[in-house]
Amino acid sequence: MYSSVIFLRMKILYIENIRLPTEKAHGIQIMKMCEAFSTAGHDVTLLVPKRKNIYNTDPFDFYKVKKNFIIKRLWVPNVLFLGPLGFWIQSLFFAEMSAWYFWKFKPDILYSREERILINFIFIAKNIFWESHRGTWNIASRIVANFCKKIIVISKGLQDFYLSKLPALKSKIIVAPDGVDLNFFNINLSKDECRRKLSLPLDKKIALYTGHLYEWKGAHILAEASRAIKDDESAVFVGGTSHDLKKFINIYGNNKNCLILGQKPYSDIPFYLKSADALVLPNSARNDIGSLYTSPLKLFEYMASGVPVVASRVPAICEILNDSNSTLITPDDPNALYQAIKNVFNDNFEAQNKARKALQDVNMYTWNSRAKLIL
Repeated sequence: MYSSVIFLRMKILYIENIRLPTEKAHGIQIMKMCEAFSTAGHDVTLLVPKRKNIYNTDPFDFYKVKKNFIIKRLWVPNVLFLGPLGFWIQSLFFAEMSAWYFWKFKPDILYSREERILINFIFIAKNIFWESHRGTWNIASRIVANFCKKIIVISKGLQDFYLSKLPALKSKIIVAPDGVDLNFFNINLSKDECRRKLSLPLDKKIALYTGHLYEWKGAHILAEASRAIKDDESAVFVGGTSHDLKKFINIYGNNKNCLILGQKPYSDIPFYLKSADALVLPNSARNDIGSLYTSPLKLFEYMASGVPVVASRVPAICEILNDSNSTLITPDDPNALYQAIKNVFNDNFEAQNKARKALQDVNMYTWNSRAKLIL
């Protein structure tokens, strides 16, 4: 998918107004991309605010990323307790501090996923790269889209969105789906060994979901489907913020065949994936983010695990998956999802063939390949 190119060594400043480390997927993606840019031979600095954090772990250890780039933290006022006003104050302060650091660092490339940050640099930075993960067309995104060097989008659906707003952007847009660290998910433990390590039942077929519990991600569809499963089957959920997790448990926690585990260390995710009989990606078609714009990290992680994948047949997912490497089903239909999971459980030969094809296909979607495409 991606071609090999030889580059001059560049200084890349990647700016993000995030809490790091974070339990959210964007933390993985940002850290992995910084690692990949650096692996490609460039000097990378990730600039983030110094914010109060529930995690005291070094981000490199938290995400299992090589220490081949620099993380610089800028002091910002701790005013997030003021709610939206506090976040606005903190963001404004971080933007001003980032501009000061930009002049000091003098990068060749300025890179960010946040148009609200990049708008501060349109008159002082020559090479601005904006990576967009959601369809936004506000004042900031319009200005940045016109002034930036390139726009990196994670799906063709996002590309179509921006071209519908401004066709002249066609020459600027790069479609680069998310990626995966293949070595991280290539573990030498069997399914049963992983279950013993994680204290998961050995005598049940497991359909597993990892990630957040937002409605557009469709975890509730699997939870609804789990009401039909038998006693020798289990739906397992890994992930979710504390707020969403509490709501999810209140609704589905009494389902005896539904195992809701909450957040787990990122280093354990490969073992959870390998422990399953089916991995479920039940994106909803009722929201453009889930059906058109997304490029879920879990999608590539699922493929890299070698375990059969059951996923919603929505455009964003079908940019990567097809009927030869997964089982695709009608979105937002718990009955269809359960039947597909059941078919995977019962027809292990076909399911394993599709899993092997997915494992072959995912080789095109490494973080290093993605970084080369963008560079």
